[in-house]
Amino acid sequence: SVTLGAGRLTAGGDGASTGFSGTIAGTGGLSKAGAGTLTLSGASTYSGPTTVAGGTLFIAAAPALSAASDYTVAAGALLQIKDMLGTVTAGSIAGSGRIEIAPGTVLAAGASNASSSFSGEIASAGALRKVGTGTLTLSGNSSYSGGTTIAGGAISISKESRLGDVAGALTLDGGVLQVTDTVLSGLSRAIVLGAGGGGFDIVEAGHVLTLAQSFSGSGALAKLGAGTLTLSGAHSYSGATSVAGGVLRAGAAGAFSGASAVTVAAGATLDLAGLSQTIGSLAGAGTVTLGAGALSAGANDGSTSFSGAITGAGSLTKLGAGTLTLTGSSSYSGPTTVAGGALIVNGALASSSVQVGSGATLGGSGAIAGAVTVASGGTLSAGNSPGTLTLGSLTLNAGSNTVFELNNPGVVGGPGNDHIIVNGAGGNLQLG
Repeated sequence: SVTLGAGRLTAGGDGASTGFSGTIAGTGGLSKAGAGTLTLSGASTYSGPTTVAGGTLFIAAAPALSAASDYTVAAGALLQIKDMLGTVTAGSIAGSGRIEIAPGTVLAAGASNASSSFSGEIASAGALRKVGTGTLTLSGNSSYSGGTTIAGGAISISKESRLGDVAGALTLDGGVLQVTDTVLSGLSRAIVLGAGGGGFDIVEAGHVLTLAQSFSGSGALAKLGAGTLTLSGAHSYSGATSVAGGVLRAGAAGAFSGASAVTVAAGATLDLAGLSQTIGSLAGAGTVTLGAGALSAGANDGSTSFSGAITGAGSLTKLGAGTLTLTGSSSYSGPTTVAGGALIVNGALASSSVQVGSGATLGGSGAIAGAVTVASGGTLSAGNSPGTLTLGSLTLNAGSNTVFELNNPGVVGGPGNDHIIVNGAGGNLQLG
């Protein structure tokens, strides 16, 4: 065994090829020098850095790669990992040399949570797995074909070739793919959204990344960064969708998952681009841009609140048994349909008319400038225990319901009574 303590061991300076099957421990580091090959097959637990400055460091057994060590491979040097080892773990990888991951082996990099950059080539038929909270920046062209999994932190790229051969799938299972620069417009490889979910961080505000792949399963999807992510595949994943920054845009009708709860953060945008979409629910404080598209929200029966703005010429349909509360000011001009559950308007709908279907409810203490029509079996319930709802005009068809909370006799409205005001230009109250 070799006990490094806090020291650093440099091996291979004579250029000879040697093997070591013992253990290497301690807080110190290891440097591989010279043109020869150093083969490690014992257990390595040392936590200091490993530098492959020359020749080859060959990992012949899974325990021989130290999960506590940060590995740097210099230009002209090689870190070579044997085949059929399963998962081998490194603290991080960096440098400008070459890493070969043989078939049947997965290199898990990032266990030390350090962020690092590797500009060399990753080759052979093995796989790369990013773990830990740091960011691994890949800036060299690679040819490995076993695929890439981001299970923690992020991998940052500017070109698809950084992820190896396109035969290798990209799996997001707890981590994020960060895209820098404005060169990469799409990915041609398969993309898998794992149970741990994942996201895309499009850094540049003017950059658009378009994905034609389809995502399924229970994982969540996050859109990060100032740029735009366009989804043009058919998605059915049931995890949440978070638009934390920039724009998440539809590239086809039905591109957004009807099973996903969507949250749009302040400053971010969900863009239908004129294409009709169904989502599980809508929440957040950002912007929804309809264009001429129709947004149907509430398919998952959840209750949510949205304080942002909905714009465009398109329409909104409230589905499901839950409640959607709108507290922002929206200017979309297409119709609003309450087909199920409740729509509570505590903000303003400046241009939309509202149709309330049988079994559905319209309520709130905001303002609706357009005409409101309540069908037989539908309910108009003004206020928020209590409150005033202002409408452009109101039609209550035969069989419709109105619900009022009245606490102060002899008073119109006020703090104790629900109140409906119909005051639009030419506004009318029509009773069926």
